[in-house]
Parts: sequence; C-alpha cells; structure tokens
Amino acid sequence: MQHEFVSCSSLTRAARDNQFKGALLVYEAVLKVAPEDIEMLAGLALLLIYSCRYPTKLTWPRALELLAQAQTLSHAASGAGLSESLTAVEENCVYWKLFLEPKNANAIGIYALFLQCIHRELEKAELLYRRAIDADPTNEFVLENYRRLERERTPDGIYSSAGPSKIARWRAEVRGGRTASYEVLVLEHLRGCARCAQEVARVGLQWAVMDDAAARAPRAR
Repeated sequence: MQHEFVSCSSLTRAARDNQFKGALLVYEAVLKVAPEDIEMLAGLALLLIYSCRYPTKLTWPRALELLAQAQTLSHAASGAGLSESLTAVEENCVYWKLFLEPKNANAIGIYALFLQCIHRELEKAELLYRRAIDADPTNEFVLENYRRLERERTPDGIYSSAGPSKIARWRAEVRGGRTASYEVLVLEHLRGCARCAQEVARVGLQWAVMDDAAARAPRAR
C-alpha cells in the first residue's frame, strides 16, 4: 500500500508539473529497497518511456525489460491478467488523474502509455494520444510517444504483429482509393514482418507492386 501511494504521487506529480526527473529518482530509490515491487517496476518503465529519457537507445530497452519483469510478477501473483497492485495503480492513479484533469495532455498521454504498454490496447492508446495532442499540440512528450507508437507498429517494431493503425489505414485510403491503398499498406506490413512470413508464403503474395515509392506506409503526423 505504501509503495502504491508512492507510485500514485509520483505519477500525478509528473503529469501535473512535468517533474519527471524527481519522479524517476523516487522510483529508482524505492526499487533499490524493493526490486520486485510490481508498481515501482511498471511506474519506472512508463516514466522512462513517457519522459523520453536520454539516451533513448538505452532507456527504451531498459524500460521494456522492467515492463516484462513487472508483467511476469503480475501474472504470477494473479494467475492471469493484471495483479491487484497494477489494477489499483491504473484505477486510483492513472485513470483518476485523467478523470480529475481531462484536458491535461500529460495525464492523457500517461494513460495512453498505460494502455499501450500494460494492456497492449494499441488502438485505444492511439486515440488517447491524438486527444492529448488536441489538448496541447506543442507537448513534445505526447508527440514523441505518439510517433514512437506509430514506429513500433511498422514491420521492424515490437508491435509489428498488430499491423498498421486505423489512422494509418485511413490515410492510405484517402491517398489513393480504398481497396487498392489498403491492400498495399497490408502487403508492405506483411513483407517486412518476420512473424508474418509463413502467411506471406501461404497466400503467394507478389511484391512487385511495392516498387512504387508512393505505396509506402504513411508517417505519423
């Protein structure tokens, strides 16, 4: 319970005042004492990602390792799904902060990141990121995390099996015609996704169509 309070206060302070450095120091200190605390592991991972902590080449892999450790401990504690500790953090900290300040771009962005990293609900996360951008179009934390989500849904990303987002598909449809553009986008995803290689071989897809540079997947705005 005490660690949950620390997690809540650190998350809400960071969301309110952009005090990410102070929040990260709190998480690091608690984890030295309780290295298997689920809330602290997940909280530190989320803040490392959301705050775009430099250098990202080091913090991104570390955050993924922390999340994997938190999820392993969570599943072991609950048998399936989220443990009570992570559920409490979501309901009492992340979502409650959003409820109190529905126009706070950081509060929206942190909840989007929770949906992305903990629940793997990528479409919902994307919608929340776009809502956060509407609330504050200049918020670099939100913008970078949204761009990262889009990048990680490409064939080389960690969410490659989810395919391109609905927004990316919609842009492709608008750009060149509903059926043709959507198929091109899916073909590009399948060609680059190692996990989809067997499916590509099964349907015997031809990749000559992808020689057209205009057929590439759209970038996040």
